[in-house]
Amino acid sequence: MTNIQNNVWKNQITYLSLSYKIKSMKHFTSTLDKIATQVFEAKTLEQAKTICLDFLKESKIKESDRSKMINEIEQMKYLHKVQLYIANALLKFEGLGIGKPAPTEKPSIES
Repeated sequence: MTNIQNNVWKNQITYLSLSYKIKSMKHFTSTLDKIATQVFEAKTLEQAKTICLDFLKESKIKESDRSKMINEIEQMKYLHKVQLYIANALLKFEGLGIGKPAPTEKPSIES
């Protein structure tokens, strides 16, 4: 198994476990969740990009976020990078992204 295949496999497992946690915590799903599985099942970079870009062009995601995402995805050169980007974006829009503590969590003094 190559390094890239190994990374894709790890990304898929991470997405599936996080997706399960998100769905068990909330009763609604992100708009990105509708395409995440398709992106992780994509066999080529172009296929994954097409899934993402077609969806984003028609989505109701805030315009500034949508245009930023479209621009970043268009620049990507590797399938696993698109998959990782969608997984991270899904976490961000679900409120589980890195960068700010969860509402019930107090910020660490050391950070």
